[in-house]
Amino acid sequence: RVKEHEDKLFVEAFATQMKLKDVELLDRFVLDEVYYVVRSKDKMYWFNKDFSRYGQQDFISKEGVLEEFDDLGYDVGYGVYDDQIVFTFEKSVHYVFLDVETLEKVFEFGGSDNVVE
Repeated sequence: RVKEHEDKLFVEAFATQMKLKDVELLDRFVLDEVYYVVRSKDKMYWFNKDFSRYGQQDFISKEGVLEEFDDLGYDVGYGVYDDQIVFTFEKSVHYVFLDVETLEKVFEFGGSDNVVE
């Protein structure tokens, strides 16, 4: 509950700073630091917790990849890798990140069963 409240405050602060309306939190992601991925209208934005880095791109739904990878037991979400929004696929100790536009694998760590190729 505390994290949810904190996340809401960070999203509201980012929306105010960027003058965005109707901002929806899509995901909170932690790799080397905490990142947030949000949506406003037809754009997605990412930012780190101290607001020192951020970016934007057109919104791309995860619904298409969700169906395919959810059946394989992966938790599907959004994340940030190399200053871009990626789809994240997590299953126990296996992590795969795909570029949201090209669906190319940009990062993989851990287990080898059901590896995405």
